[in-house]
Amino acid sequence: MDFPRLLNVAGRWRVGAAVRAVGPWSMHNGNIAAVARYSTTYTPPEPAPDANEGEKRLHEKLVKELKPIRLQVVDVSGGCGSMYAIDIASPSFEGVPTVKQHRMVNEVLKEDIKGMHGLQLRTSPK
Repeated sequence: MDFPRLLNVAGRWRVGAAVRAVGPWSMHNGNIAAVARYSTTYTPPEPAPDANEGEKRLHEKLVKELKPIRLQVVDVSGGCGSMYAIDIASPSFEGVPTVKQHRMVNEVLKEDIKGMHGLQLRTSPK
């Protein structure tokens, strides 16, 4: 099984290329790196504790369809639900141009977008 390699560089953890796990430690370029231990089951990101109903609804739809590893949905309209800012990272975006990533999000939220004045999107595969 391959695991992402975590390196502590200048006091900050960095994720590197996947390495074959032999034990709890792995060597790369002469440096010892801890191998991440994680479950193979998907654990979706949680909505913000103070999220309003609109933010929770959009969050739920995006989690269901795109299985993101990072997701933040913020109502930037002052609470009326007319404009949202979404930051999403999903493995579904791997190798897909940014414009197509945005189309994927728009397709998931097409019914909700009809009632919005604007949507700010930031997408990433990682």
